[in-house]
Amino acid sequence: MFSAIELLSFVIILSGFLHVTSHSKEEHLWCYECNTDLKQGHKGDCNDPYTPGAFDLVACPRNESHHCHKSIILYRNILVTVRACVLSRQVNKYCNYGDSFPHSNIECYFCKENACNGKELFSPVSKWYLGSVAIISSWVLT
Repeated sequence: MFSAIELLSFVIILSGFLHVTSHSKEEHLWCYECNTDLKQGHKGDCNDPYTPGAFDLVACPRNESHHCHKSIILYRNILVTVRACVLSRQVNKYCNYGDSFPHSNIECYFCKENACNGKELFSPVSKWYLGSVAIISSWVLT
């Protein structure tokens, strides 16, 4: 299922994360970060299923409260997933890209646990969509 390199990368990230969090007096929020600057090109390996790279887990700045962020963007038939630290005060306005990217589909998720933006997250709309696909598939296959 996972290659030896992917497993080794995960173990290195996890051990570094545990070391830093166990020896830190001030608590950091740790989030996965990828595709934050799309001017440098789109990294398809940031999409789900996501296997973090060796340097994808970063500590959010301590200057104020942060959330981990994951957005899934479909724009002009290109799927891009962005993962990052976001200021907590910006969460309510962070994904309002309707003017900048008309006709795009953007799903945004925010969480406050370490490394929580690395897993697949489902909104109620996504669950409804997956349920509909399952029902339609069962009709077609029978």
